[in-house]
Amino acid sequence: MSQVRVYGQMLQNWRFLSLWSGSLLSGIGDAVIMVSLVWMVYQQTGSPFLLSMTLICLEFPKFLAAPLFGVFLDRVPAILFAVLSNLISGGLFLFLMIVPLEGGVSYAWFMLLIALSSSLAPVTKAATNMIIAETVPKERLIQANSLMNIQFDLALSLGPVIGGILMAFGEMQMAYLLNALTFFASAGLYYAAMPPQARTKRREVVGEKTVGGRFQLWRQELGAGVGFLLKSQVIRVVVAVNLLWNLLIWGTSSALLPIFSSHHLSVEASGYGLLMATLSVGIVIGSFVTGAIKVEKPALRNLVFLSIAAHGMAYGLLAVSGNLLWAVFVLVLAGITSAPAMIYIRTLMQLTVPAEMMGRVFTVSSAFVALGYPLGTTLAASSVSAVGEANVAWLFAAFGGVTVLLTLLMLWTVRESNQQASETTTV
Repeated sequence: MSQVRVYGQMLQNWRFLSLWSGSLLSGIGDAVIMVSLVWMVYQQTGSPFLLSMTLICLEFPKFLAAPLFGVFLDRVPAILFAVLSNLISGGLFLFLMIVPLEGGVSYAWFMLLIALSSSLAPVTKAATNMIIAETVPKERLIQANSLMNIQFDLALSLGPVIGGILMAFGEMQMAYLLNALTFFASAGLYYAAMPPQARTKRREVVGEKTVGGRFQLWRQELGAGVGFLLKSQVIRVVVAVNLLWNLLIWGTSSALLPIFSSHHLSVEASGYGLLMATLSVGIVIGSFVTGAIKVEKPALRNLVFLSIAAHGMAYGLLAVSGNLLWAVFVLVLAGITSAPAMIYIRTLMQLTVPAEMMGRVFTVSSAFVALGYPLGTTLAASSVSAVGEANVAWLFAAFGGVTVLLTLLMLWTVRESNQQASETTTV
């Protein structure tokens, strides 16, 4: 019970509450963007090309920009990037209120603003992880990350609902205004979360003043961050298993669940929406429970592997889900089992990565791990084509089973390697 009380104590901390609230509003805005912009572009233009360009501008810049901005996250207060990202996103919707999407020039500006907002989204996430490590004591990081995990799934649940309601009423101007205000409010809350002394803090950069010299210095700093990621066994292993997780579970589920809902469960869009919502409910429950359990740092790595393996088992159970009620239960279970890994991965990195390298390591690792998602979606789509939509349920068992086997094999390999290293050191 004392661990649960910590949640209330942390939310009484104004800086953490501002960070939590700002992240929640920003997450809701990001989720609304995915619904409202895509819907609006297609409704106004009817052009599949412009729709695909919008989706590319929403997703592709994340992979390219994260490593580029990581160096600067370590040079200036990281939270400023979160403020900037939300201001740009708010400006995007103000732009849409003022300038109608007519003609090539307005579409060019539209795509540019989307790309800028998208490119800063992973940097905002990295900045949030960094400021958490600066805001709360190390012994409270698990509870802090649990609360952040809860708000993430709340935003993921609320955002599409809000976006759908706004689009259904056809009040596009009101939708743009509300989204702009959401992002601007988020920017203000992020700024409030920053301690006064950090607002003027800058890390001195020593090096050439020429463009070439600055680029060389940037490359060296980025290389140092990548080098730390590769040399640290804890970070290297966590990033590898996270990539595997994204590839086999999160990436495949986005392609399999709609087909599974339609062809196996025979439910409409509302049933699919219920499945997605229950997954988030499970993650919220799992996050709350995880934060209430005290865990020491040495156990975190093993628990990450076991959590992902348990998630793989739950994922595989969808293969024998013959009705919507059972599928809902399984997805709640999947959400509960996945939450510890999400929280412990973030906590391990905050405890392991030096403060002066967090920006580089967080952004590079997140960009690398994010590649698993589109690869997993492609893998699932190819698998459905191979086995047929009628057999899609068994793909959950296949991907879940492979996840369990590979995760436990990786855990065994890491433990054996550590044991051999310990014996060598002893001798």
